[in-house]
Amino acid sequence: MTVKLLSYRDFQNKSIGKKSEGVACKWLLGKGFKIQAKNYRTRFGEVDIIALKNQVLYLVEVKTKRLSEADKCGEFGLGVQSVNKKKLMKIVKCGENFSLENGLRDTDMCILVIEVNWYNQSRNFIRMVIVEP
Repeated sequence: MTVKLLSYRDFQNKSIGKKSEGVACKWLLGKGFKIQAKNYRTRFGEVDIIALKNQVLYLVEVKTKRLSEADKCGEFGLGVQSVNKKKLMKIVKCGENFSLENGLRDTDMCILVIEVNWYNQSRNFIRMVIVEP
């Protein structure tokens, strides 16, 4: 077994990532989604959040971005742009696996990327994008 020691920066990044997933869950619940799983892992990869709404299974990837004053409008690129085709295919395979395990084989699936943008460590805003694999 290999143990990887996290640097302080890695720890901060993981911490803000978990915080962003919490913000995304709260936002989804407020919009009527029912959270089915968090950090669902398979041999194919991981999905941050799996949620159900209107008989559609949403596979949610949460992207975190810290914004400076100059980048409040996303001028330096969007977090959603970092979700490439390979990552999308992993999300789809995880979703198929989850569907089979939970008797949701005939349920429609949708990939949702939620970008949580942090500004000044506390204020945040959310951008949501539905992605076609």
